Amino acid sequence: MKYPRLLLLCLPAVLVLAAAADDDPPAQRPGCRSRCGDVDIPYPFGIDDQCAINPFYRPHNGPFEVTKISVPDAKAWMKMGISWQCGPDDSVWLQNFTHSPFRFSYMDNKIVVVGYNTLAYMRSEPHIVGCYATCSVDIPKNGSCIATAGCCEAGVPEDLGYFEAYFNKNYNTSYGCGYIVVIEKKAFSYSTTYAYQRTEFWDAYKHHQVPVVMDWVITRDDACSVATTTKNHSSYACLSNDSHCVNPTNGRGTRCKCDDGYEGNPYIKNGCTDIDECRTDHPCPTVGSVCQNTRGHFNCSCPPGKLETNGVCVAIIPPSPPPSPTALSAPWVKPVVGASIGSLVLVITITYAYLIQERRKLQHIKQRYFRQHGGMLLFEEIKSKQGIAFKIFSEADLQEATDKFNENRVLGHGGHGTVYKGLLSGNVEVAISLATRMQIALQSAEALAYLHSWASPPVLHGDVKSSNILIDCDDTAKVSDFGPSILAPTDESQFVTTVQGTCGYLDPEYVQTCQLTDKSDVYSFGVVLLELLTRKKPFNLDGPEHQKSLALRFISVAKENKLEEILDDQIMNDESMEVLEEVAELAKQCLEMSGENRPSMREVSERLDRLTKSMQHPWAQQNPEEIESLLGESSMASSEVIINTGNLSIEKEAARGLQWGR
Repeated sequence: MKYPRLLLLCLPAVLVLAAAADDDPPAQRPGCRSRCGDVDIPYPFGIDDQCAINPFYRPHNGPFEVTKISVPDAKAWMKMGISWQCGPDDSVWLQNFTHSPFRFSYMDNKIVVVGYNTLAYMRSEPHIVGCYATCSVDIPKNGSCIATAGCCEAGVPEDLGYFEAYFNKNYNTSYGCGYIVVIEKKAFSYSTTYAYQRTEFWDAYKHHQVPVVMDWVITRDDACSVATTTKNHSSYACLSNDSHCVNPTNGRGTRCKCDDGYEGNPYIKNGCTDIDECRTDHPCPTVGSVCQNTRGHFNCSCPPGKLETNGVCVAIIPPSPPPSPTALSAPWVKPVVGASIGSLVLVITITYAYLIQERRKLQHIKQRYFRQHGGMLLFEEIKSKQGIAFKIFSEADLQEATDKFNENRVLGHGGHGTVYKGLLSGNVEVAISLATRMQIALQSAEALAYLHSWASPPVLHGDVKSSNILIDCDDTAKVSDFGPSILAPTDESQFVTTVQGTCGYLDPEYVQTCQLTDKSDVYSFGVVLLELLTRKKPFNLDGPEHQKSLALRFISVAKENKLEEILDDQIMNDESMEVLEEVAELAKQCLEMSGENRPSMREVSERLDRLTKSMQHPWAQQNPEEIESLLGESSMASSEVIINTGNLSIEKEAARGLQWGR
């Protein structure tokens, strides 16, 4: 039994028919034949050399008959031979498409083995695929392809371009013939007589050939990511404007496809044409709508006078007609309409006048309540505070400063109500939280502790004060001005010839002994802690004698357990008092008259670090825009506002920018 090798040949009548055509179909290039017999030959396939994209795409240039070509699906249907074994004789096929653009379609084909007692397989590195077909004692003449009915099936591997058929000759030694084929799934129908009749399966197919579906691509070497970079070169195959490159699902390579809404041949210029979806059955989901085709798409809309409701175009109900002129000309209409309009105007006027009167009355009540509830005392308090600028803010000012009491401006909930962050005109920010002050204190203490304990040799700053602590845009404290600084003396008897420093910050022991030690910096830092706790100047020449020195006043108040009299109201509430008391105790130890009784800067830093971590305020997260300068170089006083929702009180606080010369 021999297999006849068939080619796709074009008959002379076909050539005459092609030559008689006046216009070439859009599926083929100009001047090229688009049919061979009853088979359409679209580009990139071609009959002549100049009509195919390369020799692989000439259907008659090989041993297989091509029966159909699909450009949109990139598939080609071919006829291929049947491998058989009848006793000791056999005829097996070797199919090799390795170096071609074709691959066996694993979606459309399957491997079928037919025989009474047949074990056959196909080998294609690295795959070996096959199955064993046998027959039971009693089987029906017709039925499904199952292994016990003389038929078995196996799937085709992906990217299969080469295979060899094999029969295991230890089987099928006495009865009938065995067959193995790769065949299109839709084209195979099994009959159990194939297993009993020697040539029944062989003769069931014309010319002893079975249909096979092949996937094809333009090139096997590139992917679309590479091919699209060569759009301006002759090697790019997607020539139609409305087309794009597609990576195949079966192996490597590229092919072309028309864009959505277009159909045709993407491999020739203007080959992809718009699909008129309006010609299809029921293109629009809305019942009664009108379809309008556009390039690559279509639109559905209801006709004029109708509106889409629940998926149906329904008629729009016209409005009621206006009243007839005769009804408006009745003698009673004009007086009634005039009286109604006049009454409405009168009611609006009376209401407006009433609202104005009530507003004025409310203003008078506010002024009276201001005088009755301590307003005059507030003015007296303002006069008694020297060196501090005050301002009374109106409710409108507070609305503007807090963005109408926006929840995003809430800093916390203190003992007097909710505290908001305000922004005054000129972008002056107000309200400095305790967390920010603790951060400044901690970072300053860590810097001084480094100078005393870890620097080699140790360094004594000699002029620790608020104006030498700089704050950057992230509220990070930086210790500056090391002009008076000295290296720590190695000889305890060493002393300075001139006492340097700033009034209010000087260590009393340093003034008496002229010996600058690390405990001198500790004393000065204690004064800085007082500034952060009280927001007051370290030395006030204009105040009473017992209040000129902030350190002495603080020690006096601390002995009497009256810290509330000197602490800043802005940070003092029930939640923060424990932290404030510990910081005040730390400041008190730093201000000891004897340097031996003062803690080291390292101990101060560790205690501040512990207190900072223990704070659990809901506003403990830093706000990088919370302050402009707490400890800066400017001596100008600025205003701060505490907006208290408990009683809507307005307080004027002390200046934030603190600086006094040395």
